[in-house]
Amino acid sequence: MPKKTFLNLPKPKQQQFLKVAFEEFALHEYHQASITRIVNKLGIAKGSIYQYFENKRDVYFYLLEVAGRMRAKAGEANGNQTPNDFFQFLAENFIKKIHFDLEHPSISGFLFNVMQEKNSDELGNIQLKTKMQTMDFVRQLMDRFKSSARIRKDVDEEMISYYIVQMQWGFYDYLELKYSFNFREKIKENSPIFDISDDEIEQVVMRFIQLLREGIKRN
Repeated sequence: MPKKTFLNLPKPKQQQFLKVAFEEFALHEYHQASITRIVNKLGIAKGSIYQYFENKRDVYFYLLEVAGRMRAKAGEANGNQTPNDFFQFLAENFIKKIHFDLEHPSISGFLFNVMQEKNSDELGNIQLKTKMQTMDFVRQLMDRFKSSARIRKDVDEEMISYYIVQMQWGFYDYLELKYSFNFREKIKENSPIFDISDDEIEQVVMRFIQLLREGIKRN
C-alpha cells in the first residue's frame, strides 16, 4: 500500500505516477518490470519512489487494487437497478468492461499480465487469487438468479463460475486471434487495443453468452 507521502501528493502527480507505472507493468511481466524505468520516465530520483512505496511489490499490489476498482465500476451493467436476466447482465458487464479496456489500454494490459503470473516468490499465485475473487462475485450473482428460478438449480456453481471467468479472459484471446492485434504494440502506441466497432463487439459477446445460456438456463 502507498505511504502517506504518496497519498499527500497532489492528485495530478499521483495520476502521472499511476500512468507511468501501469505502462511499465503492462509492457513487462513482474520480474522484467523496472522501477528504474519508471523513475526515469517521471524524471525523479530513484530514492524518491521509496518514500512513496516500500518496494516494487508494494507498487504492483497498489496498481492491482486501483485497476480492479476502476474496472469493476466500469462493469456495473445496470447501475443501481436490479437486473432481470442473468445472461443479459453478463453481456452488458462484458461489453462495458471491453469499452473500459479500449479507453485504458495500459490498465487492461497490466491486468492481462496479472492473469499470466503464476507461483511467483514475491507475488504468490496471483493469477489463482484473482480468479477466485472474481468467481466469488459470479457465485453471488448466480445465487441471486437461481432464487428467482432463472438458472437451473442443479448447476454446479463453482464449475460454472470458473467457466464464466475463463470465458471472460478467453474472450480477449479470441479477439486477438480473430483480429490479429498486437497487445503490447498497442499499449506502446497508447492506442485502442483493437479497432472494431461497438456492433462487432456486441455481436461477439452475445455469441459467447448464447453458448453459455443454452447450457445452464432453466427450461
